[in-house]
Amino acid sequence: MGKQTRFSLLGILVVFALLFTGCYPFQGDVTLLLTPVPPGQAQVAAPTSAPAEEAAAPADEGTQPAPALTVTVNVDSLRVRQGPSTETPIVAGLRGGTAVTALGRTEDASWLQIQVPDVETQGWVAAEFVTPDGDIMALPVVGEGAVAEAPTAAPAEEPAAAEPTPAPVEEPAPVEPVAGDAANSVIVADQTVDAGMVTVAQVNAAQDGWIVIHADDAGTFGEVIGYAQVAAGANENVVVEIDAARATPILYAMLHVDAGEPGVYEFPGPDGPVIVDGAPVSPTFQVEMAAAEQPAPAEEPA
Repeated sequence: MGKQTRFSLLGILVVFALLFTGCYPFQGDVTLLLTPVPPGQAQVAAPTSAPAEEAAAPADEGTQPAPALTVTVNVDSLRVRQGPSTETPIVAGLRGGTAVTALGRTEDASWLQIQVPDVETQGWVAAEFVTPDGDIMALPVVGEGAVAEAPTAAPAEEPAAAEPTPAPVEEPAPVEPVAGDAANSVIVADQTVDAGMVTVAQVNAAQDGWIVIHADDAGTFGEVIGYAQVAAGANENVVVEIDAARATPILYAMLHVDAGEPGVYEFPGPDGPVIVDGAPVSPTFQVEMAAAEQPAPAEEPA
């Protein structure tokens, strides 16, 4: 074949090549075509997360307040006791016509639990001595008459390994009893009534008040037979004049507040007893009468 023919064929091939590349132009990085994609690394579109549903929190239903009634004392004076029984200690006294709030009742509604006025505690009164402004049976049953839910038994614990028995500790010498707490307390010892006086060794009071001597009434607080004023703070060797003729072998030294007219003892009334742990601060002590206090024996008629 001649050179002219070869050149003609070469020219035709060049023309076809130019026409082919012009019909399919490549725009982009040629390395993308030459670089293989490693297996397992193909791009996958991340799924669009569905919008989280908002949990509708149920609205808290308000706790219904317990029903309460107002009761009015319908006798001259009324003792408020620590529990629904005449065998429990007296925590306060109410005058006739005093209105108080009743919070609950015993199952038979013979006793009512009340909020004691002027004293931050609750007590019990006999229902027959108060007049309610509504139906006392609507009050909740509280105290000994209430039916408590049975507690869930806790899982039994495995017994601990036995520890060596410690050496016995000597008991401290007995001290005079202290009633109350650090702010309100009374210390009194057994003693002899001399010239109609008894002495209370120490009285700590959070506010001005009274140390009141009660006679014993079948194991609980009886009538008041004497009182003396005490100041806020520590008071030592407080002497109280009592009615020796009405004294019993066991007496109570009860701490009261002076919440009414300053310097005037008003109980039953605003000068109620100081309450600690649900009971009045009132230690007991025993007394004997001095010879001069003993009543003379009656002479037999001739």
